[in-house]
Amino acid sequence: MPECRSRRLPLKLVAALIDTGADRVNARLMDLDDLFSSKPTDPLIELARQDLGPLSVAELEARIAALREEIDRVERHLTETAAHRAQADALFAKR
Repeated sequence: MPECRSRRLPLKLVAALIDTGADRVNARLMDLDDLFSSKPTDPLIELARQDLGPLSVAELEARIAALREEIDRVERHLTETAAHRAQADALFAKR
């Protein structure tokens, strides 16, 4: 009986495992939106998904430094936004 090379399972078993769900693999046509999403992916999610294993110590330190700079930038923006909001609230406050 032919076998799956990666795990040495019989091909019949592999085929059965692939199609165990309610929908078969080719049960529906692929939507182009599945291939080309109109929404860009969230950079934070992509950042968290990155494999850090291949990075050297120097690359990891550079990454930490860049992330700290980004945190500082976001905190500055947050402070500015809060101040702007406070000014707008004071301007439009009911008296």
